[in-house]
Amino acid sequence: MPALVLGILAIVFGHLSKQEIAANPGMEGEGQAKAGFIMGIICTALAGIGFVIMVIAAAS
Repeated sequence: MPALVLGILAIVFGHLSKQEIAANPGMEGEGQAKAGFIMGIICTALAGIGFVIMVIAAAS
């Protein structure tokens, strides 16, 4: 379950960082913000799939 929480946090902070960088053109790190956002989506998806598999395995 920590992966789900951390994935959601990565999505939120990545999105906020991308917005802040867009508002301030002099700032760097757009690639890192985008990478954090994408990795958050991947982590959340994998954690969700793992949770579903765990529930199915426990039910059988």
